[in-house]
Amino acid sequence: MIRNNLDEIMWRRKISVKDLSERTGLTSARISNIKNHPTTNITTDTVAKLCKALGIAIQDLLIFDDSEENSESKIELAHLAGF
Repeated sequence: MIRNNLDEIMWRRKISVKDLSERTGLTSARISNIKNHPTTNITTDTVAKLCKALGIAIQDLLIFDDSEENSESKIELAHLAGF
């Protein structure tokens, strides 16, 4: 699963949603949604705007985390098996 790291980046840099909204041109609501829901889908345009505004690389914003995916798969398999 790919998730974003926006909440931590904003916290470490002490950047508010309003400030990032002004820097990116994205609405505050969109930034809040991305920040609060790390597995939400983000367009490549939005990723580019966030990375440019924050001065970071894509790999700093997006993280591949297969542990959650494996847990969900195991739960699904257990459900299908009748457990």
